[in-house]
Amino acid sequence: MVKEGEYLSGMTAGLDEIERVKRFGFTEPEFDRHKRRALRGMERRHAEKEKTNSPVYAGRYVAAFLKNRVVLSIDKEWELYQRFLSEIPLAEVNDLARTWIRDDNRVVLMDGPEKAGAAPPHVDAVRAILDASARRTLEPYVDDSGDAPLVDPMPTPGKVVKRERVDELNVETWTLSNGVKLMLKPTEYRDDQVLFSAFSKGGHSLVPDAYFVPTVSAPSVIGECGLGPFSNTQLRKKLAGKIVSVAPYINEHGEGMRGACSAADLETLFQLIYLNFTSFRHDRAAFASLQERMKAMLKNRLMSPRATFSDTVQRTMSQHHFRREPWTPEMVDRMDMLQSIVTYKDRFSDADDFMFLFVGRFDPSELEHLAVTYLAGLPSQPTEENWVDRGVRSAPGKIDKEVRKGLEPKSTVLRMYTGSFEWNYDNRFALQAMVSALRIKLRENLREDLGGTYGVSVSPVIRHYPIGEYAVHISFSCAPEQVEKLLTELDKEILAMQKAPMASSYVQKVKESQLRQRET
Repeated sequence: MVKEGEYLSGMTAGLDEIERVKRFGFTEPEFDRHKRRALRGMERRHAEKEKTNSPVYAGRYVAAFLKNRVVLSIDKEWELYQRFLSEIPLAEVNDLARTWIRDDNRVVLMDGPEKAGAAPPHVDAVRAILDASARRTLEPYVDDSGDAPLVDPMPTPGKVVKRERVDELNVETWTLSNGVKLMLKPTEYRDDQVLFSAFSKGGHSLVPDAYFVPTVSAPSVIGECGLGPFSNTQLRKKLAGKIVSVAPYINEHGEGMRGACSAADLETLFQLIYLNFTSFRHDRAAFASLQERMKAMLKNRLMSPRATFSDTVQRTMSQHHFRREPWTPEMVDRMDMLQSIVTYKDRFSDADDFMFLFVGRFDPSELEHLAVTYLAGLPSQPTEENWVDRGVRSAPGKIDKEVRKGLEPKSTVLRMYTGSFEWNYDNRFALQAMVSALRIKLRENLREDLGGTYGVSVSPVIRHYPIGEYAVHISFSCAPEQVEKLLTELDKEILAMQKAPMASSYVQKVKESQLRQRET
């Protein structure tokens, strides 16, 4: 994918790498990383073999029948990987690349927006680029993976100062010496997976409007610039062969992290958590690249009728609140790398009000060792924070809005009902059950009886903070001439639900669905 109008420069860059492979081949570090990834991925599939989903088996049998592929057991595949992967020489792979990448088996396809100034180049210009690629002066690829340890120096370890247990849930809660809290629930749903999340109150509600854009973009900026001594690219190389991910976030009312890992990579997970709290990089080139990609993506997005519709709904329902404005290329210009790092540090500088949740296949004693090493070593300031109400409210009253965009004779309809909501279990359950019943009725009426749409979506949205609010979203797509007819039928169904108890058959369907979901 290239920026608008830059077909030839993008093609040249791609051809340079292809030509570099033909002339010089791949490097040993690249090849070693790929083998580690392949072996680690296969190892995990083997570890999870008893939890493989049915579609995986179905896909293998279809491939065996239609494409005459051999179906191996996962045990046999794992045996072959272990036996042969280490024996594959780099020279053999490089020879294959030169054999397969030829001028006589090449196809060039170009595709882009149909508008003035953005047409694909003439075929003669493309041929000239292809002819020139073989004559260009190129240097061999230099692998810069970085060989420093992930965490250096190591943090000062702490200890667990408090333990509590809820036996009926098999949950333990620990408090560390720096105030960090952990909840742990060992499970056996998956054989090689650990999930975690961490959260703290505050979020971007605590920053003034002037810092709003740098704050909401801060996790992306941090991720793009890299961690510790590693650039983003070097970090990906460093983690080759490991199954681990950590993603920080800052939302309206809180900040935190989410992630997962293989049981064998638990220490790497803790190291990445530590780095995401403590070690950030200033990388102007990476930041500029992020901005350029975002602008290109947003520019194309604004041409989409669906995006225009969605943005109009967002602006209207938030009463055009500054903190609910959809992203635009102009907003990207308000990003600020230094301010993002400053606000990110502020949000994650105080670990003692964070709660970490760990669920999955882990040894509690191993996790305790890692927690007191990395989490108890996080900085903490014994202060208590909470979010601030920035006054974002759903638009009141009855609002009709029409968006016209696009060439296709197609209408998308969204009906929303909003109001105040008392947050408790009974109300949440009742709303979910009502929505499930309404979904069934509308599917039967609008889709099956009238044939006016392929499907109807009915979904609830519930907000607890800063005030209790609910919304019920009903949406469908149809031919433009069907809109009024289907909306009339929609109103009839809603009025019928309001006036009289629902038929027991619908109640039974909802019960069966809920029981099945609970069982699963």
